[in-house]
Amino acid sequence: ENADALREGFKYFFFNVLGAAFLFLGVVLLVNWCGGAEFDTLREKLPGLSSGQVTAAVFLMASGFVMKAAQLPFRIDIQMHPATAPTPVSGYISSVLLKSALFGLLKLFLVLGGGLAAVEAASGFGQPEIMTLVLWIGGVTIVMAATFAVFQKDIKLVLIYSTVSQLGYMVVGVALGTSLGVAGGLLHLVNHMFFKDLLFLVAGAVIYSTHRQDMDRMGGLAVKMPITLAFFAIGALCVIGVPPSNGFTSKWIIYHALMEQGQVFLAILSLAGSVITLAYFAKVLHTVFLGQPTKGLEEVCEAPRNMLLPMGILAAGCIVTSVFPGLILAPVNSVLEQCGLASLEVAPWGISSGKGAWNATVACLLFAVVILVGHRVLTRCSVRQRVTGMHTCGVDPDDLNSRTTTRDIYTAPADALKEIRQGLGRMGSRLWKGMKPQPRGQWTKTTPPDENTPGKPEI
Repeated sequence: ENADALREGFKYFFFNVLGAAFLFLGVVLLVNWCGGAEFDTLREKLPGLSSGQVTAAVFLMASGFVMKAAQLPFRIDIQMHPATAPTPVSGYISSVLLKSALFGLLKLFLVLGGGLAAVEAASGFGQPEIMTLVLWIGGVTIVMAATFAVFQKDIKLVLIYSTVSQLGYMVVGVALGTSLGVAGGLLHLVNHMFFKDLLFLVAGAVIYSTHRQDMDRMGGLAVKMPITLAFFAIGALCVIGVPPSNGFTSKWIIYHALMEQGQVFLAILSLAGSVITLAYFAKVLHTVFLGQPTKGLEEVCEAPRNMLLPMGILAAGCIVTSVFPGLILAPVNSVLEQCGLASLEVAPWGISSGKGAWNATVACLLFAVVILVGHRVLTRCSVRQRVTGMHTCGVDPDDLNSRTTTRDIYTAPADALKEIRQGLGRMGSRLWKGMKPQPRGQWTKTTPPDENTPGKPEI
């Protein structure tokens, strides 16, 4: 209903059609060369194709799936889905729709993997090289998209960039092509459906109650919307991967899968992505829920029950999958077997033995005990205190700046990144001017060494 919505909708349409065009062209070529579209037919006919034919088809299909997953270098901007869409639609796009690309990569790399490996040339650019390329695209996306999220002030844009970053973890896991990597990627896919849809509904409740999306115009909502804050805390802890959340379990498996394959730098990038995730959700917590409310939010109250109910269901899903990750790993194990990968030893509490093993159920119980005991100790040790008004030296408390805005957090790193970007821009401009050829025969003036001596023109 406005120009922004039309522009964002067109960008979403354009990039989806472009990605689908790459995918469709790769499928058409592969089906034409193999004489059929069934997976059995493709696996049977692939060994008879040349290395160049297979590489071209796989590269086109992989490019289409990577674009569908909003990964670098294709769709890092907000065109991954329109920020102007209704918040429930944004949650659906992030938590469900974009995941189709992960299933496509899984089938491309693993279901057809046996036939593709049979035609790989020693000096060609075959499937392993394409998988490595996709792997690094996912790793860079984790950090870069999370960095973009840190400097946003629109609450929906923070979650949109967060989705791109979390999709990077799934792409990394699937592109590894190992049992541990695929299991971690698919587990994170399911976990992401719970906590990211929950966070989008939280954002929708905040926007509904405040009629604002700019976090600088919010603040102090923790007192007015405590249940919404609790749901936000559950979703944010899962996205960050704080143990014993479900996000920690899936990221833990992905870290072990990367180290198992010797991808130490990518493992460091993945860990850095979790740290940056903590940074931007801390900013959301401080600017939206903590501090002093801005003017115009005095009448804000908790979200209605019909909005709290779906958030409660998704929060319960986050808690259940945190305590019993084996509920998701069991069907993931059957997927591994169907793809020809070795199955994992799965128990209700997670992977029971080997790399990536840890007992999430015991960790959750210990976490609950610590919270209960800590709460009891603090309650026993606390004493009643007299509460008085804040001494402001005669200044109206409403005029005091006792809240944090997006400009107040991470100002120093933002300025540093801005200086680096401007410096790189100036360096590139100088290099371009230095490499730009001068037209032959053009005369340019030079400053004479002496004012009394006329200078000679040079070519």
